[in-house]
Amino acid sequence: MYELLLLAWQSHDITPTPAKKLKFWQLVDCCKKTSIAGFNDDLPIIDDGLAEAISEFNKIRNKFAHQFKFALSYEDAHELVCKLGAAGIEFTDNVCESRQAAQSLGYSVDDLIDAATQSLFFELGMVLQQAGGPDLIS
Repeated sequence: MYELLLLAWQSHDITPTPAKKLKFWQLVDCCKKTSIAGFNDDLPIIDDGLAEAISEFNKIRNKFAHQFKFALSYEDAHELVCKLGAAGIEFTDNVCESRQAAQSLGYSVDDLIDAATQSLFFELGMVLQQAGGPDLIS
């Protein structure tokens, strides 16, 4: 996720990339503040909604990475998917409709996280391509 955002930002920001590695939140902030060249100057690489969804996803990723025996509840996994959906990230099923709908479709916590990851990375691939970076989706 970091590398996709960095590529998108580097393809449009005129300032040199800092010698020190940006923290994840700093990179998300840079992408929010950088306009896509050739488009309306008000169109950032990522908008506020997507930035917030990316940050929420990263918070959960950090918990898995740094908390021993972290277990994500079904409610929290579904909430993440819904936040991503509200940010414009598309899912193949109507998984965001309700927890009951997601459960009736057979989604487990792992399935929800898998759907969230795949959909978010697809969206970031599209963001990278729109920002003039390489096509990593096709």
